[in-house]
Amino acid sequence: MCLPALDVWSLDELIGYYVLYRKVNLNAEGDRHPLEAFGLYAVATRYPEGLARRHALQPTAWDGVYELPWGGHQVRLIVLNRIEKHPRNAPWELFASERDRMRQGLEHYRARPTSAKQLGYWELLEHLYLLYRHEASAMAYTLEQFIRDTHKKVIEDAIEHDPESILNHFDPEQRLKGLDPDLIAAWLAKQRRDH
Repeated sequence: MCLPALDVWSLDELIGYYVLYRKVNLNAEGDRHPLEAFGLYAVATRYPEGLARRHALQPTAWDGVYELPWGGHQVRLIVLNRIEKHPRNAPWELFASERDRMRQGLEHYRARPTSAKQLGYWELLEHLYLLYRHEASAMAYTLEQFIRDTHKKVIEDAIEHDPESILNHFDPEQRLKGLDPDLIAAWLAKQRRDH
């Protein structure tokens, strides 16, 4: 799936949400929050060529960060495929569309989980990192392959750390399916002797 590039409609929508937010958050006296209390940001994975042909994107002191005057406001645009390759930008690079930038982000991202739920997110990012680290750069990797590999990894981790959690999902007949009947008989005979 290819997402549309940042365009005029997206920026108009950003301004619309900004106006709505300010209206909803009026205080009891009807005073709006001061204009300087807000910043308008747009994030794009790719440089918006079409938008840049018609509207001046003004570079800032930071690679991949631009200022764009829009509807009486300044919008700060962050282009993920153009930001500086630096560990501090790792969280942004996780969402870039270029493989080398995603690798950069995965290699340098350091989550600080504070809950079990956040720990699960970190494990997913770690899994993505391992996939990219070991994957051949020319190999295509689909969402279906990722899901299949993730299921396999989850099962392998469960077997390693808590095999009973896997076995408890199967009835005895399913557990025995595919096993050599002679091995089962020998195991049962040994159990009888030991007890």
